Amino acid sequence: MATRATPQKNNAVAVNLDTAEREDKHEEFAAVIDGKRIVFTDAADLAWDVLETMDSPSEFIEACTSEEDRRHIYDASLPAWKFKVLWESYQQHFGLASPGNGRG
Repeated sequence: MATRATPQKNNAVAVNLDTAEREDKHEEFAAVIDGKRIVFTDAADLAWDVLETMDSPSEFIEACTSEEDRRHIYDASLPAWKFKVLWESYQQHFGLASPGNGRG
């Protein structure tokens, strides 16, 4: 990848994020909730500040689903244990740490 940091002199840049391309694309993460297949946003596609602070069920659902899918999830009234299975599966799929524990 041509965007890796390299030593530079003068006003040159080490990395140009405007032209950087992603190398580590994951398979999509989808779950069936109340009979509907819902695809969740790839964690790497979220803004870093959103990902950093996403530690509640509502923040996760808001950040990772479409408006239509959000309504479906809220209408399904998932019990806490099922939401835990969803959240932990998402974290494992994308290699995320548990909230408050940093990336692992």
